[in-house]
Amino acid sequence: EYFKGNRPQVQSRPFTMDISPPEVTLNIAPEFFSPDNDGVDDELTISIKVRDLSRILEWTMEIRDPKDRLFYFAGGKGVPTDKIIWNGLSNRGELVQAAEDYTLRFRIQDNLGNTRRLEENIPVDVLVIRDGDKLKIRISSITFPPNSPDLAAVDDATKVAKNDKTLARLAVILSKYSSYKFRIEGHANNLSWRDPTKAAKEEREELGPLSLSRAEAVKIALIDRGLDPGRISVAGLGGTNPIVPFSDTENRWKNRRVEFVLLKK
Repeated sequence: EYFKGNRPQVQSRPFTMDISPPEVTLNIAPEFFSPDNDGVDDELTISIKVRDLSRILEWTMEIRDPKDRLFYFAGGKGVPTDKIIWNGLSNRGELVQAAEDYTLRFRIQDNLGNTRRLEENIPVDVLVIRDGDKLKIRISSITFPPNSPDLAAVDDATKVAKNDKTLARLAVILSKYSSYKFRIEGHANNLSWRDPTKAAKEEREELGPLSLSRAEAVKIALIDRGLDPGRISVAGLGGTNPIVPFSDTENRWKNRRVEFVLLKK
């Protein structure tokens, strides 16, 4: 208000204020994602629907591994395509681990800075991979207590449930290969790898026997789930066949695994 009592007013043209983040719907299929080149559920379809009053500026999609490390990344400017097809490979060409859960994190932002973040779980099925002239299943997600082969002694309810789910799915998959026998191989990490003498002792006295006992425990669990014991043999390979160097502290967890080698009868 001015001294003489004038009260000037200014009115803008009508405008829309957008303070809401983009509306996003994510759908993931199939339920059992199994990128093992058998022609069934080899690709993951990520369906994306976006609505927003403002222009979409950018989006990113991260897929993170079971240890929450970045495995795959995609992103772009503007509205994302309505479908993204993923083949299960990382940006470096590494295949997902079988029977593990990966996490999809999606972020989208409009040109006013409004941001939406979503997270979805990607469960990976048991994968039957051709390795030369063999068929093989590789599982890193069966959890044992430290230095023990006793599956019943796992004291974490989440891990127990995951073990049960993995073993049940293994029984279903292996039942489909009824014309095969299979060998269960236990594998481990050799933490004494820097010293050949200590490494050999650890392999002989600890890793070999432990990995064999764990393979036996998995055999019993599968027999309990209906598989024919006559189809199953076991081996304890300890740390003799690592898939990543023992020095790779971020990834050597993948060495601690159970493999199933399918053998023609």
